[in-house]
Amino acid sequence: MAYRRRRRKSSHDDVPGALVLGAIVAYGVYTQMPRRTLTTLVIICAVMLAVTIIAVVVVWSIRTQNEKRKLRALRIADIDAMKWDDFERYVAMLLKARGCTDVRLTEYYDRGVDIVATKDGVRWGVQVKQYSRPVRKDAVEQVYTALSYYHCQRAMVVTNSHFTEQAKEIARANNCALIDRDRLAKWVIAYQSGETPAPASRAVVS
Repeated sequence: MAYRRRRRKSSHDDVPGALVLGAIVAYGVYTQMPRRTLTTLVIICAVMLAVTIIAVVVVWSIRTQNEKRKLRALRIADIDAMKWDDFERYVAMLLKARGCTDVRLTEYYDRGVDIVATKDGVRWGVQVKQYSRPVRKDAVEQVYTALSYYHCQRAMVVTNSHFTEQAKEIARANNCALIDRDRLAKWVIAYQSGETPAPASRAVVS
């Protein structure tokens, strides 16, 4: 995707609100006490802070596990119905499952690279295309020209569709890995079964 219209919401966005709520509850309890001292207020705040943090961690853990279970059950047809930003996050998760590290989504205007990931010391710039039509050569050109900006050595384009012959020619000329619908389906199946590529393989697309 070339342009992101809104910031992705992170699980950590819930933390400030939870802490504020905890502080309000702590102060409410303090004001209802017959004897109010600074020490009492500190103790109440500390207890409420600990309880709030534990609650946030538990909720985040449950949400993460539920999300993983849902994603493992996805089929390629389900991916077609995803929103573009959900598809990007899903591809990032698949890359992690295939042994990539330091996987991150890029900023709002990504200059042709949606995801940056490292595999066996090689830094990849990944363009993600959720299309109902074949992906053309401009997607390959975009990601390849953006490599230096993100300090990447290799380029990759991932799509739920297929690539035109021109796109394949440009990819071969620039050593760009193409993950089409068929290869993506294999990634999904491998993720569902818990398979990972052989550690000796330097090819993230294996």
